[in-house]
Amino acid sequence: MSARVEESLLSRLYQDLYSGHNVFLTGGSIQQRAQLLQQLLDPNIHKRFLPEPEQFLWVYIDCARLPANTSLTLFWKSALHPTLEQQNLPRSLKPFLQATLNSSFLDLFDLETYFLKLSDEQRVQVLLVDNLEMLLKWPKETISSTLSSLRSFSSRAGLRAIISSSKGIETLNQQTALLNQYGSPFFNIYLERRL
Repeated sequence: MSARVEESLLSRLYQDLYSGHNVFLTGGSIQQRAQLLQQLLDPNIHKRFLPEPEQFLWVYIDCARLPANTSLTLFWKSALHPTLEQQNLPRSLKPFLQATLNSSFLDLFDLETYFLKLSDEQRVQVLLVDNLEMLLKWPKETISSTLSSLRSFSSRAGLRAIISSSKGIETLNQQTALLNQYGSPFFNIYLERRL
């Protein structure tokens, strides 16, 4: 990928986020997608592309590095624990998030409350999820609950997601259709961007 194409794509991804969209990133190689997600974490790049970079709390999670027996609780704890170290996490929310992540059973209502409180504080958690297709190797219940919660939370204020996968939205919606027979497709709230 040329520097000009990369710069253009970074700019577009930041615009998507700032406009309140969730993004599904596909195409390119595993390394190219991972490199792009890592660049999105760079505070110097935030200052170039975002009018108010302090609004955003950034977390990267690689599904390929999570164990095959990952649970919904482990996914969200792995995804949100790094947030506790971020300077722009409002002080009033740190004890609540800490208590939520320290509980043995992660209550989805508490997570929803955290994202709503974050939004009330004019902040947005940005979850960069790499290698999403690896999640499809997890137990079916975990796949369904993780994708459902990710879709639900990122369709409201307080959370935005940029998901990276070698497979496109249409393919993943077809592969996961049996896990979600009565609801909307898991990925229909995402803009698809290709490398």
